[in-house]
Amino acid sequence: MIHAHPQLDPKGVGLAVRLVPGGGLPGRRQIAEEISWGEQRDGAGVGLVEIDGQGAGSALAMLTLGQVTVQRQWFVDPERASNHRLLAAQHFDGDLKMLRRGVFELTDAAKFEAAVANLLFLLGFSAAVQLETDSPDLLVTTPAHRMLLVECTVKTADINTKLGKLVDRRASVAKLLKVANYPFDVAAALVCRQPREHIAAHADQIRAHGVILVTAADLSDAFQRLPFPPDPDALLSQAVTALSGPTAGDTELAT
Repeated sequence: MIHAHPQLDPKGVGLAVRLVPGGGLPGRRQIAEEISWGEQRDGAGVGLVEIDGQGAGSALAMLTLGQVTVQRQWFVDPERASNHRLLAAQHFDGDLKMLRRGVFELTDAAKFEAAVANLLFLLGFSAAVQLETDSPDLLVTTPAHRMLLVECTVKTADINTKLGKLVDRRASVAKLLKVANYPFDVAAALVCRQPREHIAAHADQIRAHGVILVTAADLSDAFQRLPFPPDPDALLSQAVTALSGPTAGDTELAT
């Protein structure tokens, strides 16, 4: 459904959709001509369009006005998600309401750690919350057995302390695994649910220590990825590679 200003000329409206999975070009369509326009009581226009999803699990719709992009919006059918972990989780936590609360709202640090571990699990990682206080908050592995140490915080005031401990613990685990002939480097990530602009003062320091920074926007993006998550090893490699890239600033695990 599209709501339009009473004086808008519908002829200038464009609407494109990309089905996923859509089988290439057949899954990409321009459907502006299929919009049925009518009026609401206040004189505003309303456009309705319905298409056959052809079994797709999600669709990206792009609304344009002339040459200007107005909005991009993903529509996801949770019952067709290819992520079996997500299907099981949503069976018990509809729309992941409680998980979202744990990630974005609850102030209890332990619940935030558990929520981040849950989110990583749904992305395809194996994540374990640590009960020992002198340890990282989470130990995370990938399908290829690579290891990621994660510290979580809901407050920016804890970042420096968390970062120092994370760097030391990564070094000690890397030394241990090297003796055991473990073939991969140990990665580290700091997860803070504050907006990126609130952490700007710490971003360069975090990057300089080779630590992946995950912020509120990255966590939100991770939820959008859950129906069709990328390969965890590819996701980790991308984040680690970005740390040594030319762009200043922090590195996103969820992009």
